[in-house]
Amino acid sequence: MILVVMLGGAGLLALPGRARRWGRHLPPQDWSRLAALSLVLGGLALEAALAITALPAVLGAAHGSALAAACSRALGPLAPRGGPVVGWTATGLLAWTLVARRRAWNGARRSEHLGRIEPWLGRHRRFDGWELVILPSDRMFALSVAGRPAQVVISQGLADTLPPSHLDAVVAHERSHLDHHHDRYLRLAAVVSRAFSLSPGTGASSVALRAGLERWSDEDAAAAGDRRCVGQALIDVCYAQVSEDLAAFGAAATTLERIQALEAPPPTRSLRPALAVCLPMVGLVVASLGALATQGAQLGPLAVLLSRCMPA
Repeated sequence: MILVVMLGGAGLLALPGRARRWGRHLPPQDWSRLAALSLVLGGLALEAALAITALPAVLGAAHGSALAAACSRALGPLAPRGGPVVGWTATGLLAWTLVARRRAWNGARRSEHLGRIEPWLGRHRRFDGWELVILPSDRMFALSVAGRPAQVVISQGLADTLPPSHLDAVVAHERSHLDHHHDRYLRLAAVVSRAFSLSPGTGASSVALRAGLERWSDEDAAAAGDRRCVGQALIDVCYAQVSEDLAAFGAAATTLERIQALEAPPPTRSLRPALAVCLPMVGLVVASLGALATQGAQLGPLAVLLSRCMPA
């Protein structure tokens, strides 16, 4: 039964990448939230499956008593067959996942910290709750950095090259990232893509989430101005090279999709693409939960038993 949970978790991790063509027809804020939810649920399902699979082997090593053997027998129906080999393999994979997840989280936070611009560098202009920073660089780039105060960072080269209407669109785009706390979504994408890199399709799903976030801010900027301004500004800076752990206006992996979206009318909520994304997600979640519920009668006594199995 745990194999079903593992497959369900892997399917949820791969779903945003697989369903990306349908997600393009949804409002980008809806698509981004659905993609993030799928990644979170998929990661939790895989970690739960690995933990349950690993537990008999870990308990067997920690205890030589009959109580430990009883715990292993109780967990047996939940875990796939294979004995200690499968159990210790799951233990290793779970440990690797937890370590990779922590390192990815720290790396994303470090990127945010390094992205902050100190008051002595560039020109700073304070607004209500955020500041605009213009760096003395000929490169064309724009990015947003969460924090206190939040920052929209653009280069002098960008300010000198873009006409005022295009530059206003870029700043509005970056402010949208800050207003909607897209840094949290980007940390999720970084953590999932690195912690679950062994699960097929996870990388593509992380890119799909980043694309949704960029399109979300594009639509906000277009609503405040002109879609053509946003699209032209994007073309002008599409070759900028900026870390994917930060919300950057010219992120190369998402540029083509964003340009195509800006050339079309704003997407509206419609039933068909929503069902195409939501039905597989619901199906995978139900299958995973159902696999555990099949053994539900054992989970209550198992919790009591495990409390006695754990070392004092």
